[in-house]
Amino acid sequence: MGFGLIKMQNNIENKNSSRGVLNSGFIFFAFISLYFFISSLGQILLSALNIGQTAQAFIAPTFSLISAVIIILIYCKTKRVNIAKATRITKFNPLYILPSILLAFGMLFVFGSVNNLLAELITKLGGKVSGANPPLDSTLQLILCILIIGLLVAVIEEGFFRGLMLSRLSGAGAVTSVLTVSLIFALYHANIIQLIYQFIYGVALCYLTIKSGSSIPAMIAHFINNAFILICGYFTINIDLSSIYIILSGVVMLGGFCALCYIFNRKKEITATESIKAFYLPYGILAIIFLILVIVLGVIL
Repeated sequence: MGFGLIKMQNNIENKNSSRGVLNSGFIFFAFISLYFFISSLGQILLSALNIGQTAQAFIAPTFSLISAVIIILIYCKTKRVNIAKATRITKFNPLYILPSILLAFGMLFVFGSVNNLLAELITKLGGKVSGANPPLDSTLQLILCILIIGLLVAVIEEGFFRGLMLSRLSGAGAVTSVLTVSLIFALYHANIIQLIYQFIYGVALCYLTIKSGSSIPAMIAHFINNAFILICGYFTINIDLSSIYIILSGVVMLGGFCALCYIFNRKKEITATESIKAFYLPYGILAIIFLILVIVLGVIL
């Protein structure tokens, strides 16, 4: 009797989770909508206050982070779960730090040249591309940039995408959920030259999260990648990403990453929740269409 009641309640909860306002599709749609609103309002205020270009470069990245944090807090309050559980900031095997490092450098060395090739192609076709690195005038600004664009971005984005979104979508199966989360992660950056790189990186970060049972290793890899790019930009360290030796070293690193993730044991499986249909229909599709329009307009205008 008791077990039957619990099972019936779980079925009702899963059904409401798929159709209700807090399913994965609506969460992502709400995040993108809030991000667009805060970003638009923020840009207006920055212009009205005559904030300099360097200051804007530090403030602008926080718009998406603020949006993600607000959505996570609302989700946790509504579902009555703590933030660590919702974002999968949980204990993990420390050995996963090594594959995190290998992933960060391996991705950059193998696929970093893809961004440059796409930028050249789009420019030749008459489109516009935007740079990623903010202008930095001092070591203090570099440290501040590493803290914001490196650390905060890594923690909050991974907590949202590899933590909350991947967990919510896990009911669709490993492959489908990983591909979906990686797709929206790539589109969220709204930069056409980063689409391929961010999608592939998203897949690898999802794999790392699933294997480790925590989003922290993905945060470490994400932070190292961002911080390394910022440091290279500030000190004008030029790495020939088209060099066959750089690419081969990256291949070895990614091979080591895959091997170590396969060898190390998972902490635990991600609990299944929603189907993929619950994400895409209708809110996920709306958010994706909006992001595609933003990307296209960014190239044309």
